[in-house]
Amino acid sequence: MSVREEQIKEIAKLLSKEKRVVFLTGAGISVPSGIPDFRSPQGIWTKYDMNEYGTLSAFMKNPEKLWTFFWDIYEMGATAKPNSGHKALAEIEKIREKIGKHTVIITQNIDLLHTKAGNKYVIELHGNPEKLVCLKCGENYELNEFKIEREKKLPPRCKKCGEILKMDIILFGEQLKTDTIKNAFYEAQMADLIIAVGTSLAVSPANSLFFYGKKRGIINLEMPIIPVFEADFILLGDASKILPQIVYKLKDIVYNEKPDLERNDK
Repeated sequence: MSVREEQIKEIAKLLSKEKRVVFLTGAGISVPSGIPDFRSPQGIWTKYDMNEYGTLSAFMKNPEKLWTFFWDIYEMGATAKPNSGHKALAEIEKIREKIGKHTVIITQNIDLLHTKAGNKYVIELHGNPEKLVCLKCGENYELNEFKIEREKKLPPRCKKCGEILKMDIILFGEQLKTDTIKNAFYEAQMADLIIAVGTSLAVSPANSLFFYGKKRGIINLEMPIIPVFEADFILLGDASKILPQIVYKLKDIVYNEKPDLERNDK
């Protein structure tokens, strides 16, 4: 058995034993679904200037302009499909639930692919593009309530006060929602194991959640920015290929059953 296979087997053992597990996911898990990350040479901030489109002050100054960015962000997620990494995390949750274990996804992503894949317990740190909020009067809406605006790509307006609504995703200069961050920190503090997937752990406060795990692991294409001794294990590679292998081993350990997901050792 190779070192890599041994690592995958050990991770599967942990998932079969630990009572509470958190997966902290970032943009890297969604790249195989065709969704670009934000900071790479092909990332979203190469198309949109972060200072012009990524800040709360930019929205307050010119909300119509920001909606060109919002529509683009929404359509990326709406047209994308969960990849084998997302599906594997949903499968892990199902397996662990059958043996009385608790699994939570805390994601920095706003593509909703974890929910599409079938995960039931998802905390969306940076918001949900299908929800809208009025910053003037505080009214909340669902995006699908504004079919005409959506079809014509017009900024939807508040039905109560007429102001242009903001897509309920977190921009720079904007605080995370109190209930969301409270729930995320609770799950992290209670976690027996936290595994960061597809994230370099560079973005605060999401990266601070990682350090609450009693055991901590990383699955990512590149080395994270944190010191390596902060993690109990680091497995470098494509999460969409690694996670199905973990499912394979986990099913074998839990009830000696082979998974539906395609096996890929590469």
